[in-house]
Amino acid sequence: GSVESNRVPANDGITHVSSGYRRYDDAERSHYGADLSIDFMATQNLTLWGNASWLSQNVWTPGEYGDDGLPFSAYLNAPLWKYRLGARLVGKNGFRASLSFQHDDEFNSNQGFYSGVVQEKNLVDASIGYRLSNGVKLDLSSTNLFNQQYRAFPNMPVIGRRVNLRAVFDL
Repeated sequence: GSVESNRVPANDGITHVSSGYRRYDDAERSHYGADLSIDFMATQNLTLWGNASWLSQNVWTPGEYGDDGLPFSAYLNAPLWKYRLGARLVGKNGFRASLSFQHDDEFNSNQGFYSGVVQEKNLVDASIGYRLSNGVKLDLSSTNLFNQQYRAFPNMPVIGRRVNLRAVFDL
């Protein structure tokens, strides 16, 4: 029960399953973007950091402004804006901590079963750690500290808070 494309070899006794990327001869889509990143050493022990990514366009719809003359809809499956901000503290006594915020704009995706609107995401991550004098390091970290329920793409599993406790033994 397989339907083959008219572009595959015919009558060779093999069922050819399509895979790969669509080709549309001379069709091109145009867009541009920018990435910016900065680390600022506020003190000897405190670093503040941030990064941002921006895209001029992430969806092309035939007949709409900026469609680049494409005969089909095209999606980058990425937000127009996303940014991260954070701080890292490293103490002289073996203590360390970090706090960060991440934001992704809402965007439309078109990936078969995972198509639809990907909701805006705002997450806070935090970690604390300590290095003991005997070489043992303990770290407690939380990704999505406030447990915002989200999906990476539509129909994917819901992601919530993740907490990890890690012990490292340096012998």
